[in-house]
Order: sequence, then structure tokens, then C-alpha cells
Amino acid sequence: MAEDPRYELSTYRPEPRLLPPFEGPRLKVARAVKHLEELETVILDYGSRVISAWCPYHEPHYEHMILWELRFSEDSPQDAAIILGDAAHNLRAALDIMLCDIARIREKSTDKLKFLLATSAEEWEARLAKHPLKRLGPDVVQAVRNLAPNRDTNSALRALHDLDILDKHELVVLTFAGCWSKAAVQPPIWEAIPVQNKRGDNMLVTEEDMFLIRGGLELSLLPMPTTLPFPIFTHGLPQGSPFAGKPVLETLRSTAQFVAEVVEDFALKFGRRDDDASTTPVSDH
Repeated sequence: MAEDPRYELSTYRPEPRLLPPFEGPRLKVARAVKHLEELETVILDYGSRVISAWCPYHEPHYEHMILWELRFSEDSPQDAAIILGDAAHNLRAALDIMLCDIARIREKSTDKLKFLLATSAEEWEARLAKHPLKRLGPDVVQAVRNLAPNRDTNSALRALHDLDILDKHELVVLTFAGCWSKAAVQPPIWEAIPVQNKRGDNMLVTEEDMFLIRGGLELSLLPMPTTLPFPIFTHGLPQGSPFAGKPVLETLRSTAQFVAEVVEDFALKFGRRDDDASTTPVSDH
């Protein structure tokens, strides 16, 4: 029986298999959305069994004052931090893979290529001078610049980058909050709530909030919040981050949608070779 010529020894080595352009970023965004669905399940399970209460402590540094702190009956679920980090990483990676796909289409090197972000518009321009993004062409550079990925413009993309970097160095432990009505607390407590935490006659209170109230007011324990405890972004984020104080799930879902729109916009603009851009339609897949 003759040997199959397909299996003869040769110097041929198959090329690494790559996904079609922009399919990788789409898959990364889709995986992030799956993570957020899992995160919602963990949060709802936690909220369904946790009990909240105000805990008083005598504060020795302030005469006749009592320190009141909000406490939940259980620590925040450990899985939540892991899932949150995975979601942030996938969304951030989608931007880098998107640019590498453009580089491959234009037959440029992907070496050290990543989505350029900065803390300010001035820093972004300064870093661009030596950044590999420039090798993709002025049209791609301008498209990235138009997204204003820096903290000065409160860009969600810069906040996403900060969250991803934070997760690489420490777990982003979720801070849970609850809403109570003005009628549920005595006036001194209501007056001590920061203005930004008030929503009409409702207030948002987290475990990080502490209030010094003059002793003898007989503050009773608060009832269960009007909504289940939900996580917000607080601990560890850079000052001025557009994520700070925002609900975790709603904010990351909005960011995922934004990243998905960026990917599709770049696919439409740059998803073809320059030499056949006038004749070759952009594939939806």
C-alpha cells in the first residue's frame, strides 16, 4: 500500500491559525458579558441572604460622640472580585487585539502594539511620539485620538484600563451599598449623609461611610434597605475616575456596550486592505 503523500516528511510548517479580523475582539466582549451575567447571579445570591444594621461604637477622641457604622452580616462574596477582574481584562484586551488585527490587515508588525491610553490629552500626544500605534497610519491614530482615552475627558476606556491594572496588583473587593429612605433614620444621621449620596428622599450608604453622632440620641437599628444591597466602585480607583461611586453591574455593562461599538466602528473603517478598500465590502463576520 502506497504511503499517503500528505504525510511525507518535509520542511513545511503550517502557519499559526488566526481568527478572521475582529472576530477575536468580538469574542472577548462576548466573554466579558458572560462574566457580568455570572457576577449578577453572585450579587443577587448575596443580597438575598445578607442582613444590614447600624453598629455604634464609642469614639474616645470626641467627647459625647458615638461612631455609627453600617455593617452587613456577611463579607462581600470572594468570587465577585475574581469575576469582575476577568470581565475588565477581556474588555481591555479586546481593544489591543482589535489594533493587532488592523496591523495584520495592513501587513504591519504587531510587536508591542497596544491601545494607547493616558492620564491626560497632553500625555497621550507625548506618548504617541514613540508609540507603535503610529505604524498603523494617521487614519487609525486619529480614530483612537477621537475616543479621547484619558482621564481628563472622563473616558470610560481609561477607567477600564485603570480597573484592569488594579486587578493585576490586588483584587478589587466590592463595596456594597444600600438605599434607605429619609424616614428610616433620625435627622442627625440624614444630615451627616454626603449630598452626593442623596437621591431625593433616599440615601445611598456603604460600609465605608461612618458618622459621628452626639451621644444619647438612641438611634435604633435601621430596617432592611428598600433595595437589595448592590456593589458600587469605591476602593482603590484613581481619584476622579468616572467609575467612582457608580453601580458596578450597570457601569460595566455600559462599558462593554461601548467597547463593542468601538470594535464594530473600527471594523467598518479599517477592516479591509488599503489597495482594495474601494472594491471589497466589509464582512459582518
